[in-house]
Amino acid sequence: MQPDHHKPERLLRLPAVLARIPYKRSRFLALVREGVFPRPVKLGPRAVAWPESQIDAVMERIPCLHLSPLRVIATFCRECFVGPAGACTVKSCVFWPYRRGTIPDGSSRELVKVIKEYCAGCLPEENPVGCSAGGEYRGLAPCPCWPFRMGRNPYIGPEVRENRRQYALGQLNLLGSQALCAPRIDATPPA
Repeated sequence: MQPDHHKPERLLRLPAVLARIPYKRSRFLALVREGVFPRPVKLGPRAVAWPESQIDAVMERIPCLHLSPLRVIATFCRECFVGPAGACTVKSCVFWPYRRGTIPDGSSRELVKVIKEYCAGCLPEENPVGCSAGGEYRGLAPCPCWPFRMGRNPYIGPEVRENRRQYALGQLNLLGSQALCAPRIDATPPA
């Protein structure tokens, strides 16, 4: 009798799947119904899970669209280091503090500006508008930072940006010096 070296497939429950993908629960379940993601495996009368390899395969096919800036940085670090991003030792990189997908104390919370700073260092003599890293180039995958290269979140439109700015200004006016926290005000003027 030969020993079985085949590892059993790891199954992920819904919270573990949601931690790996850039979608909320309702959008993910809609994509399952549409056939983008696989149907779950039934574990019992009220329990389901998804095979890890199938979720990973779908995520490799889907480009890094609509990821938060923090997830973009963590994805970039994983691709750059080709392994667990937490093990990276290049402390001179502007992404180093964020490599684990968290914002450490004392680090800038303006992640879009951090990405813009990285892009400016990547192409110092070139205007970021003309950056060609957003598509496949010489067999390399598209850069996950590319959508944020201009220093703006491309998934937040001018109306939302202005509404957030007005809300923040309103909070400052209403609360005055009694504000519990200072809201972030986007310095860029609406388009």
